[in-house]
Amino acid sequence: MAPSQPKSGLFVGINKGHVVTKRELPPRPSDRKGVSASDPVARAVSARRAGR
Repeated sequence: MAPSQPKSGLFVGINKGHVVTKRELPPRPSDRKGVSASDPVARAVSARRAGR
């Protein structure tokens, strides 16, 4: 998909829509999902506990 262009304020055409400012949202907890799994120490400990 092509990068979106800013809205033109018109109600017809490719860039149709109301002109708004982008809000900076706080990070969501789901954004961190799987990040701690890449820790090599934790991976080694869990592998040892699993018998690998």
